[in-house]
Amino acid sequence: KAVAATPYDLPGGEKETITASIGISGVTPDTDADDLKTVGESLIAHADVALYQAKSDGRDRVAVDGAE
Repeated sequence: KAVAATPYDLPGGEKETITASIGISGVTPDTDADDLKTVGESLIAHADVALYQAKSDGRDRVAVDGAE
């Protein structure tokens, strides 16, 4: 809410407000180093799912993906 309530100065003196939708995901840190690429790809994929859930829920929100 604070982001949407804060007007930001643009070049030329105009002011604009923005919103932010954020997707969060996490992984358990006990993964072998060989699997780091797969873990990273999975982490990004789950965060992306959470991001679109936040947008679907009305934007300007934070959503957490509970996978893993």
